[in-house]
Amino acid sequence: RDGGAARDGDDLRAAGGDAVGLLTVTGAGGFLGRHVVAEALARGHRVRAILRGGGAPPGAEEVRLDLAHATPEAFAGADALILAHGALS
Repeated sequence: RDGGAARDGDDLRAAGGDAVGLLTVTGAGGFLGRHVVAEALARGHRVRAILRGGGAPPGAEEVRLDLAHATPEAFAGADALILAHGALS
């Protein structure tokens, strides 16, 4: 493996084969992001949904944040990160 996260069938695994603990998704209020969050929750993952507008599905940790002003604390503890946000302005 290349050391990054890998897909094995329907199961997201970290490089060592361990299940991902906390999946953080940016753009979670957008079209793509909200589908990614919903699918991850359906597969049993813990999800931190970072969004500017809209709402996160029930079961996700919701963080309201404009990524242009993000600090490292917004991503603290994340085991995997999916960037589903659009262009920053």
